Amino acid sequence: MKVLMIDRDRLTAQMLTSQLQEQGHSVEIEPVKNSALERLRSEKFDAVFFDPSPQSDSRPFVLGLRRALRQGEYPYILLCSHQADADACTKSGANDFLTKPLDTKLLRHRIDNVARYSELSSYLSDLEVDYPSKDGVIAKSAIYQLFLAAIDRADRYGEKTFLLFFTLENYDEIVAEEGEENAKATFGTLAKYVKRLRRQSDLLGQTNKNEFCLMLMRPVYQSEPVDAADRYIDTLQSVQDITSPNGAPVNIRISLIGLPSAEMIVEQSFTPGNK
Repeated sequence: MKVLMIDRDRLTAQMLTSQLQEQGHSVEIEPVKNSALERLRSEKFDAVFFDPSPQSDSRPFVLGLRRALRQGEYPYILLCSHQADADACTKSGANDFLTKPLDTKLLRHRIDNVARYSELSSYLSDLEVDYPSKDGVIAKSAIYQLFLAAIDRADRYGEKTFLLFFTLENYDEIVAEEGEENAKATFGTLAKYVKRLRRQSDLLGQTNKNEFCLMLMRPVYQSEPVDAADRYIDTLQSVQDITSPNGAPVNIRISLIGLPSAEMIVEQSFTPGNK
């Protein structure tokens, strides 16, 4: 992951750089904002960490940053300042925030989120194999466009979107032991339950041969996404017939990721029928 750091605070920049490099990420430091914007016009970065000081309002800089980016680029933007909080982050259009002086444990957590965002963006944009829209399930390419729209709406309006992934973890094992047709049939059984349980307002897409993604947009109340994930976990754990055609048990992982922060909110693996 390639990170551009825009900060005149040398101590903070050194601390951030050290943590990022320890995790194998590349870091470029530009203390001058105009120079940083010039680099964004010509170079691709996966993330931008910035401190707006001496300005107190970070929104104008984020707008300028977005305009400097080439079309289709949505790097992770991390607001990092003494005044940073959730409200300032939302108003600025950043993905997330860090308050100075930095908390080392929270810093590592934020870096994990930044890396997850970068990996998720690359994963969803990889359309070498697309999965066509069929039977109420939309294509992976459509999910990626909705992902970009979610990031844009978070920037403009402070809206949050949640991605709920359903992964048949031992799909390849079933292919090896029983053949691809049986693996597809097993995934089809999982699909039947996911489709039956989802709300009509939620968009369901196939993002891999063994994975669905449910998009929960503009939740009415704060706990709604976690409640949905818990409902799916509880229900699918009770189902007896999600097995391979030859009766082999399957492993399902359900994970809930919040946008724009890319925080992993829920992640649980289980075998249906073993509740």
